[in-house]
Amino acid sequence: MYPGSLPYALSLLVIAILTGGIGIYAFHHPKQPGAIIFGWMMFSMAAWNILYAVEIASPTFSGKLLAGKLEYIGIASLPLLWFAFALEYTGHANWLTRNRRFILIGFPIETNTIAAITHRMIFIA
Repeated sequence: MYPGSLPYALSLLVIAILTGGIGIYAFHHPKQPGAIIFGWMMFSMAAWNILYAVEIASPTFSGKLLAGKLEYIGIASLPLLWFAFALEYTGHANWLTRNRRFILIGFPIETNTIAAITHRMIFIA
């Protein structure tokens, strides 16, 4: 690990703890509009921050690469969760039918799949 990266990794871990705590708080108030989706959104952000801290702190290239790939779990799910939260919070949750949710969930799955398999193409060239 590069010694100068420690403050960045620690600050990311602090942010992850804060966003995780906000997510737990949101789950304890499920009657508020959008609280459950907001909680998942906060957990997605916490996962992203934790894995980015691991990427920064990892001493090996393979560790950085693995953490970078796993970051996409939080990165790719965040826009979908944000969209669902906005719909639910504004009272338009009925727009998210089962079919539309199924279609929308395909985007994060596709992004994670591409992130998982493309590293070989990038580093071979």
